[in-house]
Formats: sequence, structure tokens, C-alpha cells
Amino acid sequence: MATSSTSPRRVLRDIEVRDLLSLHEQGHRSYTDEDLDDAYRRGVADARTALTLEREDAVRALAASLRESTAMLIESLDAMRSHYRERVVDDAFMFASWLVCREITADPNIMRARVDEALAGIEDEAAVLTVAPCMTEVVEQWLPAATVRADMTMRPGEVRVTSSSLTIDGTFGDALRRLHTAFEADATGETAR
Repeated sequence: MATSSTSPRRVLRDIEVRDLLSLHEQGHRSYTDEDLDDAYRRGVADARTALTLEREDAVRALAASLRESTAMLIESLDAMRSHYRERVVDDAFMFASWLVCREITADPNIMRARVDEALAGIEDEAAVLTVAPCMTEVVEQWLPAATVRADMTMRPGEVRVTSSSLTIDGTFGDALRRLHTAFEADATGETAR
């Protein structure tokens, strides 16, 4: 019996693969090369369609993400520009104010042109000039007939002229408000060019 059990094994080992396939295919449909080529083409077309749809979905998602990121970046840059533009304007103005105060304190006659300019439109009325306390005597010497008042909140170089018909605000605070308004109207300076 040992011989009979080993001999079929040897026989099975000597059978070619094509013979095994033909034994296995009994009762199954046989496929031609054309059937296989057609199935391959359908598989390739299906895979290509699926990949195209996946790629298009990925591109749409990426484009939407880029649009959202771009919008957020633009918003952040605009906020940063606005913040720093105001800071730069404020810092530059503070430096200019300090420089004007220093120069007028050193030579009060520099302010004479500013006072004369303020009074040019109201020559027929009695004006009241409000200036920094350190400028009161100098302005009274320039304009003996004018009423000059000291304002502790004002600095050298600032003047406020009031009459019955108008008020001219020559304070640094007013100048800074006007400067901010100008920057809001034309932040890039394009209209000034």
C-alpha cells in the first residue's frame, strides 16, 4: 500500500499546469483573448473615470481651501496694514509735534507766521487766541490789541482762534484727526500723486 499511495503523488507531480487548469475548468465558461482584452479595457476605463473623479474632487477641495486661505490672508494683511498705518502715522505725528514744540520753545518767533495766518480771515473782529502758557507773553507782544488766553493742555506751536463767527483749531490733536481722515480717504496716497 505504501507503493500505491506514493505512485499517485508522483503522477500528480508530473502533470503540467495546463492539464490541471483544464480539469478545473470543467463546467466553467472559457474566456477568449478578446473577452479578456474587453474586460481589461472596461477595467481601465472604470479606473480612469474613478481616478478622474477623485482628482477633480481633490482639486476642487484644494481650490476651495486656497480661496479660503487667500481670503483669510488678505483680511489679515489688511488688518495689519491698517494697524501699522495708524501706528506709523501716530508715531510720525508725535515725532513731528515734539520737533515743532522743541523748535518753538527755542525760538518762539517761528510761531508768528502761524498766528498771522490764523488771524488773516478775521481782521475785522476781535479774536481770542488761546495758546500754551509759555507762549502767552510772546503772542501778547505781537498782538497787543488781541485777547490772549493760556491753556494748560496746549503745547508750544498750538493755537486756537475764536471769534463771534468762527473757530480755528490749530492744535496738534485737530491736525492728527485731519491727518487720519486724509489717510482713511486715500490710504495709498494715489490721489496725491
